[in-house]
Amino acid sequence: MKFPDPFVENNIVNVVVETPISSRNKYVWDDKTESFTLRKMLPEGLTFPCNFGFVPHTMAEDDAPLDVIVLHEEPIVTGIVAACRVIGIIEVAQTKKNNTVRNDRIVAIPLASQQYSNVADTLDLDEQLLQKINNFFSYYHKKEGSSQEVLAINNSDVALKAIRDSLQ
Repeated sequence: MKFPDPFVENNIVNVVVETPISSRNKYVWDDKTESFTLRKMLPEGLTFPCNFGFVPHTMAEDDAPLDVIVLHEEPIVTGIVAACRVIGIIEVAQTKKNNTVRNDRIVAIPLASQQYSNVADTLDLDEQLLQKINNFFSYYHKKEGSSQEVLAINNSDVALKAIRDSLQ
């Protein structure tokens, strides 16, 4: 599968959705097989609090494409490319076996979203939503034998720079 260029225009990027909101299944893109694969199933009662994907043609410090939290009122099917407005970034340090790397997550909203259409910046988001997302990833990584620390939540300028810096 050939993914589109990451940038559509200005603060609009293409995001490849891997895992839909409310899913217990964790899907990932596998470059070797050029397909989406089921990596794992989350424990009963734990589901993704948001759609989750990546910016194509990027590589983050954790040796994976740059992660994206896609805020949308509905699940987005695995494999869909969604044009999204970048509204910010959650900067994260992730530690596993005494090795710490950045595992930042871009926060973006599909152009098709109605519920989040007026959100311009991560500062506009409900604090409970951000806490729910951060709690999910903390628990998720703990189950994986790693830990995470939120370093900062920044605006779209910082997020867009992170995307440009990670382009392959």
